[in-house]
Amino acid sequence: MKCDYVNLPDGRQVHYRRAGSGPAMILLHPSPQCSEAMVPALTAFSQVCSCFALDTPGYGLSDDIPEMQPDMGDYADSVIATADALGMDQFYLYGAATGSQVAIELGKRYPSRIKLMMLDSNGHVPDDERERLMDGYFPDVTPRRDGGHLLTYWDMCRHLFVAFPWQSDRIEDRLGIPLPPVEVTQMMLLRYLRAGTQYAKAYRPAFQTEKRSHMDGLTVPATIMRWEASIALAITDALINLGVPESMEVLHAGPTIDERFSVQVEKLRQTIADHGDATAFEPMKTTALGSGFERRYYPSGGHQIHAQILSAAQGKPIIFLHDALQSSDQMRDLAKKFANNRPAILVDLPGHGATMMAVDEPSLSLSSLTENLVPVIRAISDGPVDIVGVGLGAAIGIKLADHITVDHLRIVDPIAFTPSEQAAFAEAGLIDIAPKPDGSHLISAWAMMVDDEFFWPWFDKSPKAARSVAPNLSPSYLHEKLVRLLRVGAHYPAFASLQHGLDWPALLRSAATDIEIVSTARYPCPERLPALDA
Repeated sequence: MKCDYVNLPDGRQVHYRRAGSGPAMILLHPSPQCSEAMVPALTAFSQVCSCFALDTPGYGLSDDIPEMQPDMGDYADSVIATADALGMDQFYLYGAATGSQVAIELGKRYPSRIKLMMLDSNGHVPDDERERLMDGYFPDVTPRRDGGHLLTYWDMCRHLFVAFPWQSDRIEDRLGIPLPPVEVTQMMLLRYLRAGTQYAKAYRPAFQTEKRSHMDGLTVPATIMRWEASIALAITDALINLGVPESMEVLHAGPTIDERFSVQVEKLRQTIADHGDATAFEPMKTTALGSGFERRYYPSGGHQIHAQILSAAQGKPIIFLHDALQSSDQMRDLAKKFANNRPAILVDLPGHGATMMAVDEPSLSLSSLTENLVPVIRAISDGPVDIVGVGLGAAIGIKLADHITVDHLRIVDPIAFTPSEQAAFAEAGLIDIAPKPDGSHLISAWAMMVDDEFFWPWFDKSPKAARSVAPNLSPSYLHEKLVRLLRVGAHYPAFASLQHGLDWPALLRSAATDIEIVSTARYPCPERLPALDA
């Protein structure tokens, strides 16, 4: 399974996950999630198809559509634009929840493009009942100074498995299924956080089309899944009882995930055989974006390293490496400042941003991180490069110079901690952000984001540790800091410890390239290094 982007003619990028070989199939996810939620379906259907699970525009890593108040037709048009860019003339189609409503609209607008449409987790909600269900279903999650919006997110994610609608306290709305492990709730939370305050943009109009009449005019061959463990079983039964279109077959499955997908895979296999689809689909290569940042993946061992590229200019590339617990997004201003019309590559370190840690990742170290990036730099340039690195990213830049030709390394904020500060960090500098059923880990993490604006290091609350610059207490700024931390997740202790334990004097002595040190107002970095070296 791999991740990639497709570039659309209007300048947007659509992110997708891909697996399998065979005829083309598109998979559409529920709201407000992303293609990651489709991994079980992707794994199942990739047995017989070349599957592309798309991130809906505005969700996951896909750029949003321009419409301020879109309907299902707008999302359907975007799917067709994506299929065109990939070179898909016809395709099989699977949609779950919101994805099923987009799929239905696709089937009505573009019937000649779809060989078989498979619907899952959808149904019928009467108009009067819909009004009750939607009352409070989409709460405001605008970031607040006290961090209370995080508990609103957590309340939604946790109670999705308790009742439908999630906010209901009625006994008759209970789902009667076991609550999943807290790690599943945390995974849902991360998807909601990536969708942000506009999480209901596709979710709300999909909810409004969850009715039998939305299928009027549907003639393409289709299936609807009646799965015994579905949280949408009641509305699925309501739809079936009203009568599905003549072109639609109802598939029945028991309560397990394997039963749910094996029934659908068998139907898909039969349809492919009926069509005589033996040709394996390979996507077209799309042209690069003309301007702005283009996102790409680079293979590196067990990783796909995610990066943002400014490649319109010519000349020696300049690589930007961010600090621990950040991402390439924080390097955009530095890129605009230092790139000087040269190709700029902003890398997400493993475990950060959109670069996942490899499943078989060895123990985390400066050397292992450097080794992950060497193939990426070599893929970008077979000649010398310059590097701009912040914190941990700068330390990696020093080590990269042992493997590739680095003409110049600009180091931003090489935060050198004394032995006593490193000991204090080991004792009090790490908070427990492992997910808790009550969501309290979110408030602990939020408090750390706030304290970091007042103190340096953040865990030293003494007057001598008070920052000399004004804190940035903008709720949106604090929220983005928190989201970056939560994305690092279980790897946070290892990355934070690695960052705080860097031996900067030794690193600088070992550097095999020309170095320039730049300090920002937040950290007194260069002034500390001579004293530490002594």
